[in-house]
Amino acid sequence: SGKVRVLLHDGSVDALAVEYTISQAGQTLTLLVDPTNIEVPVTGASNLTFEKITVTTNGTWNVTTANSWITVRKAGGSSSTGDVAYTVAENTEFAQRTGKVTITATGGSQTQSETVTFVQAAKVPVLTVSPESIVFNKVTDDTQSIAITSNAPWSASIYDGTNEWGCSSAGEGTGNGTLTVYSDYPNSTGNYYTY
Repeated sequence: SGKVRVLLHDGSVDALAVEYTISQAGQTLTLLVDPTNIEVPVTGASNLTFEKITVTTNGTWNVTTANSWITVRKAGGSSSTGDVAYTVAENTEFAQRTGKVTITATGGSQTQSETVTFVQAAKVPVLTVSPESIVFNKVTDDTQSIAITSNAPWSASIYDGTNEWGCSSAGEGTGNGTLTVYSDYPNSTGNYYTY
């Protein structure tokens, strides 16, 4: 705002003064963020190899996040258009997770904020066993091993179907391991039993 003074002179010593106050509205702060939702693969992503976040504003802007698995490398900029530099870490949990970054623009006394939501896929559990079947072929107790390959906690339980003699094993672990399987009962008939 400012003032304008108008003086009226009529030839006399005294003059008539009139003041006008002039006020001009400032520009309105604008903020546009695109996109506002990003789906991230379990392996993680960054703006260099994945989707970019573009910020357009006529003010200054900054980026914040409360999620430890989201890293913001470029935390802001000045008026114009810019990209948010971010990295999303690999998801090592067997559950989908959601995180957010907040872009805040400031101009004078005005403030605007937009949120970008990241939804990251869950880790997929993997389990393979080798061999997939075991043949007990001895009259006496027999012991064999099963190699387990996994990226998750696993457990093994006893199952002997409907046979009168059993194949017993129980255990648990995390990741790769070996499970020992043994026959509880000698095979007196000399036949082969497969589990």
